[in-house]
Amino acid sequence: MRETLFRANVLLGGGFGMTAPANLKASTSERLERAKLAADIRLKRLELAIRREELDLAQAKVASEKQNASGFHMLFSSTGVVLIGAAIGLLGTAAGKYGDYVIKKREQETSVILKASDVPAGLSLQLQAAQRAKNLLWFSKAGYIDLPDDFSRQLERDSGLKTGEIPSAPIVETPSNAPSSNSVPGAAGLKLISEFEGFQATPYKDPAGWTMIGAEHKLTDKELNSGIIMIAGKPVHYRDGISPDQSKALLIQDMAPYYQVVDKTIRVHLTTDQRDALASFVLNVGAANFTRSHIPTLINSGQFDKVPDELKRWTKAGGKEMSGLVQRRAAEASLWQKK
Repeated sequence: MRETLFRANVLLGGGFGMTAPANLKASTSERLERAKLAADIRLKRLELAIRREELDLAQAKVASEKQNASGFHMLFSSTGVVLIGAAIGLLGTAAGKYGDYVIKKREQETSVILKASDVPAGLSLQLQAAQRAKNLLWFSKAGYIDLPDDFSRQLERDSGLKTGEIPSAPIVETPSNAPSSNSVPGAAGLKLISEFEGFQATPYKDPAGWTMIGAEHKLTDKELNSGIIMIAGKPVHYRDGISPDQSKALLIQDMAPYYQVVDKTIRVHLTTDQRDALASFVLNVGAANFTRSHIPTLINSGQFDKVPDELKRWTKAGGKEMSGLVQRRAAEASLWQKK
């Protein structure tokens, strides 16, 4: 079995449960620096080996996962320590599209977690071990990785945290394909979307049987099992309810894919309000209906004045005109025309 990140941390001299050597003499500092440099090199090699192993395993599983639509899960060594891989963000559920996307995503997530588990070099060896423990505990408490109970207890002891206490989130480097700041709606757009999506502080079942919270955020299996939602990079225990501000932040987070659909489909410049109106429309009717509609053609050909009427055609559900959809389309059309 290959070395694990836990073993790599020990090689760095900052392993969990280790303490800093006492009374180091100044004359040994140069040798210590050389030893640390050599350990850093060994760690980087171990990280590369782990990433390669994760990629090999992912490629081997792609064929079967396309058939059974099962998600990739965190892998454990025989010692019960995580081989880092795994899951920041959604990996997709369409079985036929797993392949290259999942492999690329796993590489990105591995890199992010490795970087987030690193600590400033200036800390003492004991403080480095404590901070690494806190970082891995955060990923575990947030539901991103699964850790054996005995290993979690060891991390809690090394971190200095109280049992069950959640450490503050580590600073994570944003993946290159993460939603950019232009996924944030303008004030008018956020107001429109929030009003029509509504707000529910505690979890509830929608008519289709999905468990929802906030502004119609559908809870994932991971969120249902862990009782935690990641909002603006921080773990939030939602079972006792979330605040309106948390709901808005979660809505902004959930809107990112819809802005991406707009940006990929529309090839001309849009104002913030126009872009918000389209994102609201995509959220409501779905990406497939938006791309099949006449709206992108009108916009890309410069016929902006015809867009409001085209939006207002989408007011039926099950063949019946719905007053709520009439109101929403009117609001989106008004936002589109806003000067």
